[in-house]
Amino acid sequence: MGMILYAILEDGNLSGIWTNRFKTGDTMGGSRRQLFVEIARKDGDNVTDPAGDYRSAWIDEPAEGTVIATLHIQQNGTVYTFVWRDGATTLFTGAGMRLGPDRLVVTYWGGAATQFRLPG
Repeated sequence: MGMILYAILEDGNLSGIWTNRFKTGDTMGGSRRQLFVEIARKDGDNVTDPAGDYRSAWIDEPAEGTVIATLHIQQNGTVYTFVWRDGATTLFTGAGMRLGPDRLVVTYWGGAATQFRLPG
């Protein structure tokens, strides 16, 4: 489980800063949380609406390297649902809301095993 803060760029692409519940070892013998970046390039011409399909890439822990996936965002009222896939495999599922005109805040979890359900 983790969180992402996306900036919605003028060209419709997303620039995200994310973290999760996992900690990594540091040189002082303790453990710490890290921040990572994600870039999602939008497919299509609608740059004002964050809903749509994206080509997404992020750098995971050094052993994992660069991860490339598709990201689908769907709007359901004030809530946006997020699904990151590698081919037919769902990597992460999430839900988020807009913060003003140019930010999205998202919480996500691994795979599709736990599905987000909208109230009502």
